Amino acid sequence: MPEGDLERILHGLSQAKVRYLVVGGVAVVLYQEFADQAKREQWVAEKGLAVFTLWSSQMPATEVDIFVREPLPFEEMEARARTINIAGALVRVASIDDLIEMKRKVGRAKDLEDIAELEAIARLEKTDG
Repeated sequence: MPEGDLERILHGLSQAKVRYLVVGGVAVVLYQEFADQAKREQWVAEKGLAVFTLWSSQMPATEVDIFVREPLPFEEMEARARTINIAGALVRVASIDDLIEMKRKVGRAKDLEDIAELEAIARLEKTDG
């Protein structure tokens, strides 16, 4: 993905004061702090949730998914969400627990791998603070 496309989208959403949460593979990648390029590209190829995808020729490597049906009640997810600073934009990311619940519902091999990673991150956060 060209550097900055995701950040530009998230920054635009934040500036426009759009109520949103980052979920799914993007949220996992954000929690992994953009560990490497392969992980960023892998989530694009392996999506499995029922979403409507927005795409722009100006940012062809970046897609924005909108859920057709809420996997969990938005108000509740929003209340549990975390705010992460990404390139100066405050980005709302679904909580680790909500991400795990959504990924369990889908249950693909990649989702099970993500669940293991998210559970490890949650354990580290509990021991760190």
